[in-house]
Amino acid sequence: ATLSIQAVETDQVTGACQALLLNNRTVEMAVECISPNSCGAASNQVNSTPVSTNGSGMVNSFSDVTLNFGDASSSTASFTNTYNDAGTLRLWARYQLLNSSGAATGNVIQGSSNVFVNRPAGFCIESPDANWQCSAPALNAGCSAFKQAGDNFNLLVTAKQANGASTDYCSHGTTNNFNNSVDLSHNLISPTASDGGEAGNFSLTSINLTSGTGNSAVNFSEMGVFTITAGGNTYFTETLPTNSSVN
Repeated sequence: ATLSIQAVETDQVTGACQALLLNNRTVEMAVECISPNSCGAASNQVNSTPVSTNGSGMVNSFSDVTLNFGDASSSTASFTNTYNDAGTLRLWARYQLLNSSGAATGNVIQGSSNVFVNRPAGFCIESPDANWQCSAPALNAGCSAFKQAGDNFNLLVTAKQANGASTDYCSHGTTNNFNNSVDLSHNLISPTASDGGEAGNFSLTSINLTSGTGNSAVNFSEMGVFTITAGGNTYFTETLPTNSSVN
C-alpha cells in the first residue's frame, strides 16, 4: 500500500501549522500487530527497508528509514508499505528532535497511523487426496473417477500472500496470521445444464482457517466435474478475494 507521513509544528508567531521535517530525513518506524496480537514470523518493509514488528501494546523496537519530505510546499513523504501476512496493523513513526547545531535534544515527536487491514492476496483450493484433478472435462473426458456422488473427500483451503503479478496462489507463501472463516461455493463444469447436468448441493458453505489453513471432509450430491470457489466474505472491514480451484 502507498501511504504518506507528515510532521508539523506550530509557528510561534502566527500560530499556524508549518512543516517540521523537509527533504531527506531518517525517521524511526515500527509495525504494531493488533489482531492477531503477535506478528509471529511476518515481516514488513517500508520501501525497501525492513521495519521491526512488535506485538500489540508492546511497541519498543524501531528501525531507521530514510524518507523524502520534499520542500515546504508539500512537506509530506510518500512511501510503500509491504507486510507479508494478514491481520490488522498500526504503523508508528518517531523522530529525534535536533537543536540548531544538529545535535539531539533528547526530545522526540511520535505518532501512529489508524489501524488498517492486511488481507490475503488469494486462496489455494485443492485436495490432498490422490487423483482429484480433471484437466479436460467433457462428456467423453478421459478423467478417471475421483469419488461417487455423496462420497466424502478432503478439501484443503489455504490463505496466500501476493507474489508479484502471479495468480498461481497455490505456489505462493501462506499468510499464517489469517484466522477467519471463508465462504465456499461450487460450480458445475461438466456435464452442462444443456447436456442434462445438475449442480446439486455442496456439503459445506464455509470453512474455518486457522494459521492460514483449513481442512474438512466434503462431498457433492451429484455426479460431474466441479470447481470450488473460496472467499468473497468479510474480513474485518475488507472483502476477501475470490478464487476457484482447478476442476
